[in-house]
Amino acid sequence: MPGGEQSDPDSTGSSHGSEDGSGQGNDQGDGQENGSAGESTPTTSSLTLVTSGVNGTTGYASGLIPGVTEDSGTCTLTATRGSRTVSATTAGHGATGSTNCGTTEAELSSGTWTLVLSYSSDTTTATSDPVEVTIP
Repeated sequence: MPGGEQSDPDSTGSSHGSEDGSGQGNDQGDGQENGSAGESTPTTSSLTLVTSGVNGTTGYASGLIPGVTEDSGTCTLTATRGSRTVSATTAGHGATGSTNCGTTEAELSSGTWTLVLSYSSDTTTATSDPVEVTIP
C-alpha cells in the first residue's frame, strides 16, 4: 500500500511516524486558524471511509469527499490510543464529482486504536466517522 508522510513528536527522529510508546502524542487540532477579516471560512463536507483496517503493525484508511472536486488539499490519518496520537498525510486528488484520499498509513504499536481520516484545503474541511482497529 502506498504510504504517506507521517509525524509523531515522540518518535526518535524517524520520518515514518512510528508510535514508540514513549509518551504524549501529537495533539491534532482541526487544522483551522482564525483568519483576518475578509477571508472565507472553508465549507464543511462529509468524508466517507472507503477502506480501513490493519496490515501487520500498520493502520490504514482511504476515503472520498463526495461533491467536492479539487487537488489542493491534504488528507490526514489520525490514530489515537489513550493520550498517544500518530498521524500521516497524503495529498487529496480530484476525480469526477469527488475528491479522493488514497490509502494513508501509519505504523502503530500493539493495542486498540481509533482512526479518523480528515481532509483540509483552503475551501473545504471534512472528517470521517471514527473506526477502531486492533494491532496484535
